Amino acid sequence: VENHGGGRLRAGDRAPDADLRDENNHARRLFDLFREPRHVLLLFLGASNDAAGKVERIVSALRDVPAGVLDSYRIARGAGATATELRDLSGLAHAAYDLLEGGVILVRPDGYIGYRSNGFDLVTLQAYCGRVFGWELSRGAAGTV
Repeated sequence: VENHGGGRLRAGDRAPDADLRDENNHARRLFDLFREPRHVLLLFLGASNDAAGKVERIVSALRDVPAGVLDSYRIARGAGATATELRDLSGLAHAAYDLLEGGVILVRPDGYIGYRSNGFDLVTLQAYCGRVFGWELSRGAAGTV
């Protein structure tokens, strides 16, 4: 496990559940996303729209990840206009993960957090994926965002 930044929730902890909404305003729970046996990357955008560009660089870097290994979801806080797969209307998901200003969570297939970051540092995420999976995220998008 690898942890970057502070907060009460740490890498190695069980990933908490939360109520979210999809793009059609249908209720979704995080535990539903964790049911399939693969890693889930949660990209919390936080309270401001500043994170959207940073998150897009990470999403772009995921294009070469082997199919069926990892699913990613952008999670916006509130009902803003930012394009995302999921919305945290109440802000409780961001609070549960201690990422009110945004950050990255990689949930392992066993439901525990393998990687947690209070920011959007693509270099550390790439290094983690290289060590754990034996493959790297796309080099074309490398860098701290």
